Order: sequence, then C-alpha cells, then structure tokens
Amino acid sequence: MASVGLIVHIILGKFCDHLPLYRQEQIFKTRYR
Repeated sequence: MASVGLIVHIILGKFCDHLPLYRQEQIFKTRYR
C-alpha cells in the first residue's frame, strides 16, 4: 500500500504542476532508482 506522502506527491504533481502520470513515472524512475 502506498504511503500518504507518496499519494500527496502524485496528486500535487498531477493537479498543481500539471504533470501527467507517465511523466511522473519517468521522474520517479530516474530519481529513486
């Protein structure tokens, strides 16, 4: 199960920073290997 912090990070990225989910996925892959 995802932590609250991760869910908040995804929601803020999607709605505040206007990042689509596939782009967020790419960012997570490069930052958090």
